[in-house]
Amino acid sequence: MANNEPISLYIHVPFCSGKCFYCDFYSIIPADAQIERYLHSLNIEAKIYCKPIVKTVYIGGGTPTSLSTRQLEALCKIIQDHFTLETRCEFTIEANPDSITKTKLELLKNFGLNRISIGAQSFDDNMLKKIGRRHNVKEVILSVESAHKYFDNVSLDLIFGLPQQSIQQLQNDLEEAVKLNVQHLSC
Repeated sequence: MANNEPISLYIHVPFCSGKCFYCDFYSIIPADAQIERYLHSLNIEAKIYCKPIVKTVYIGGGTPTSLSTRQLEALCKIIQDHFTLETRCEFTIEANPDSITKTKLELLKNFGLNRISIGAQSFDDNMLKKIGRRHNVKEVILSVESAHKYFDNVSLDLIFGLPQQSIQQLQNDLEEAVKLNVQHLSC
């Protein structure tokens, strides 16, 4: 950072509303006090960087959108206050279908986020139950449709190679994802 070259920023939000069977990422089901301590600590750490120029921001987790609207606003304010985003900065957040609301989408858009990555994982309700997801296929479709109202860049996460997953199920997942007109697939 000493040479003033733009950096890329990853912020890990280690909270989720539940732990899926396959997930190896660090996440916990938090109490509000834990989230408040996290945001306080993140704010302190962000000050250290002296407002560098940022070319990409990726907020991952856990599930960042599992934070309340007020907590998400505090997170976005920390980024806004302590980092200078390039004009064409790609600013992404991960979301799960069960934690996306109109209010959160509006808030994220107003803070300059321009990409959302939705953790669909599958378009098979039985498979979603097997892997411990807390949403169903209908919620995936509705969350993508809602996201498209606010973001031109919508990404979907899918998982393949799940236990007892057939090639036909994977083919179906890919076909369903394409029907939703997303700009990116992460498999």
